[in-house]
Amino acid sequence: MKRSVSLLTLALLCAPVPVSHATGHLDLGAPGRTAEEKERDKFNKPDDLYAFWGVKAGDTVIDFIPSEGYNTYLLSQLVGPKGKVLAVGTYNYEKLQERLKANPLPNVKQYKREELSSIPDGSVDVIVTVRNYHDLQPEVLGKLLAELRRVLKPGGVLGVVDARADKGRDIPNHRIADDVIKTEITAAGFRLEGTSEMLANKSDDHSKPNWEQRYGLDQSCFKFVK
Repeated sequence: MKRSVSLLTLALLCAPVPVSHATGHLDLGAPGRTAEEKERDKFNKPDDLYAFWGVKAGDTVIDFIPSEGYNTYLLSQLVGPKGKVLAVGTYNYEKLQERLKANPLPNVKQYKREELSSIPDGSVDVIVTVRNYHDLQPEVLGKLLAELRRVLKPGGVLGVVDARADKGRDIPNHRIADDVIKTEITAAGFRLEGTSEMLANKSDDHSKPNWEQRYGLDQSCFKFVK
């Protein structure tokens, strides 16, 4: 009996321990990441953010308006070889395309905004968009949110981060108030599942453009569910 207990104890001690997203799951020093992106990591808190949205290995994730791929490269790690990252609608399509050629990610596919309609219904687990929602034009917003909802699986997540404004859409400073985001997205048929203050910074008085504040931005963080 003692020998059996000892063997069981040894097996438990030697068993691999799962690593949570928020405790270093991501390799922030991975090849292909730029010095500027590594500088952003403390500000963006990617481990905590993706954990809040529930991104996991094997997921299909849309990185919506990914710019030059900060989130794309990290999400690619997180979903792993059995998952997919769809980089949709970047303003810097050619730059991201060149980056992916120089540092290939086998589980990433790039799409132009107009190609969103080619993604099958109910095929995506999570959609993330970081500091982009404020730029979406009201005249196309309803149709766009309907498309994003269409591609999500039932129970799928839409994760939104943006630079806070005191009220409304602050177009010159590229900011947006929390209540605008919540009202518009819930009106499109999503349910607000959660909010987080992990990216908040009360020293930001919302008076400056978001690109000037950079690492000092006060940011909202939402989790919506289909």
